[in-house]
Amino acid sequence: MDKLTLILPICLEQSTASDIDLIAHYRPELSTVFRDEAILDDERKARVQIEIYSRPRAPYPERFEWDGLAGGFRRTVLNTPAGEWATRDPNLLIANLILIWVRVTNIPGDIQGRLRIDTYGEGPAQIWCGPRSGEATWYRIHGSDPIQFRDLFGRPFLLRRGLTWIYALSDEAIVSITEP
Repeated sequence: MDKLTLILPICLEQSTASDIDLIAHYRPELSTVFRDEAILDDERKARVQIEIYSRPRAPYPERFEWDGLAGGFRRTVLNTPAGEWATRDPNLLIANLILIWVRVTNIPGDIQGRLRIDTYGEGPAQIWCGPRSGEATWYRIHGSDPIQFRDLFGRPFLLRRGLTWIYALSDEAIVSITEP
């Protein structure tokens, strides 16, 4: 299995390969290790749907459904394929779906009702690298550091190559997983 060491910033900005190589070389402790493996036949046939209400009174959920033939998750909102806000690509294919639970508070005095999402410290995470999930811990020490993921034994969590979708949730979020 070939391994590639990359950095995975929470803001999901894309970096050039030379930037990534430079960061991984000089700050290997901030890196995420990726794995190369084929999608197995039972993963192609597996069905899983993750439904997320990001807050208790959310009017509708976001859904992520495993597409075994394409080898990734598809995102829908109101039963309509939805990509991310910048590209609006309805055919967006998510290789790794990561849910992290973070502290979410109202910004004091903000009349627009905006929220502060704290991604410093550590907390629980659930990671899908295919149709099956694994428990993990996320942590981020400094503002310039990326979020790192560790498995239950403290080892770096191995992600698949491809688009990684990180969803920051409060403790009030409602997540349901269906495996028909």
